[in-house]
Order: sequence, then structure tokens, then C-alpha cells
Amino acid sequence: MLDDTTISRLIIKSYTSKLNATLELDVALVGAGPANMTAGYYLGKAGLKAAVFESKLAPGGGMWGGGMMFNEAVLQSDATPVAREIGIELEDQGNGYFTFDTVLAASMLSARCIQSGTRIINCVHVEDVMFREADGEKRVCGLVINWSPIRKLDLPVDPLSIHANYSH
Repeated sequence: MLDDTTISRLIIKSYTSKLNATLELDVALVGAGPANMTAGYYLGKAGLKAAVFESKLAPGGGMWGGGMMFNEAVLQSDATPVAREIGIELEDQGNGYFTFDTVLAASMLSARCIQSGTRIINCVHVEDVMFREADGEKRVCGLVINWSPIRKLDLPVDPLSIHANYSH
């Protein structure tokens, strides 16, 4: 049987390893809404080392609430191949419109993004971007992050830096 400190130690060890793995990335994405989680899915699938940094507790952006807090949304036919590849169940409503359950879609997007190899780091606020000068041009080369509650409480805590070849 594990005692409380053993459980805490395992959580800290595992999370530290996960966060450490995001210090050097090919691509850093800010915000875990549907677009960035879809991008994260395809980046991971392409073998790129990517992470999504989300300031809130749950990824998915406003998707969870659907239309007026009815957990349903509408998708046009052009986007159905992506939705189907991710595993989102669609109901054909005719005329090129499809409805889907937003809770299932947000869950599927989160799962597929992570399963593809792209990490989602939640409760982290992106404070700034980092620049480097190369060949006389300034270029974004990463992010400056801190815990979301630190910002909300306006605490004077130094942030951490994430290096990324591309940041969006």
C-alpha cells in the first residue's frame, strides 16, 4: 500500500518529467482550443515535438458549452474529414451541416492530441514570447510561462522559459 508521501512523490516525479520534456520543442502552441488541439494532433502525427500550453484547468476552449450551453455544435461538410479522423461522431442534418456533441468532441480532441505525442500543459499562462536575433532579423524562439494562479494573484514569481523552433 502506498502512503500519502509516496503518492505525492510519484505525482511530482511524473509531472516534472513531463514539464522537463517541454523545455525544448519544435512547436509551442498557446491555448488548448479546438484549433490548437487539432494542430497538435497533426504535429504529433508528423513526428514533431510539440506542446500546447493552456491557462485554464480544462482544454477545449469554449467548445464545452456548445451553443447557449446546449452541448451541441454545428460543423460544415468541409471540416468533416478532420472530425471523422479524430473520432468525433457526426449527425448529418442535411444541406452540408452536421451536429456533434461538444463534450465528446473536446474529450476526443484532447485524447487524440496527447496520443499523437503532443503534450497539453494546463494551468500555465504564457506571459511573453522570447526573441533571438539571427542574420539581422529578430525571430520568435520560445515562450515565457508561469502558473496561471501566479498571474491571477499578482505574485512576484519568476517565470520559466520554453524554447521552440516555432511558436503559435
